[in-house]
Amino acid sequence: MREETGENIIEKIVTVNGSIVGIKRQELLYLPKGKLPYGVDVDDIIHFAFGNHISKILVNIPENEKLLVPYRESGFHKACLYRCYQKED
Repeated sequence: MREETGENIIEKIVTVNGSIVGIKRQELLYLPKGKLPYGVDVDDIIHFAFGNHISKILVNIPENEKLLVPYRESGFHKACLYRCYQKED
């Protein structure tokens, strides 16, 4: 785990075997990829959250039903749908 501080914010980069699993910022854990590295499952993430005072976990999951199943089985639900648009030059 790597810690970065700045402007009263502590950010921790959570890694497993050199792969970034998530970014902890305050009481939020952001998982940029829904597919977790080999050897890490959703239960590991929940255990980490409980041990590190994380109250919310935000997971970026593409619309892939296979990736959604383990999160749904662990009690996750869709909180928001985010789309990013960029104007072409």
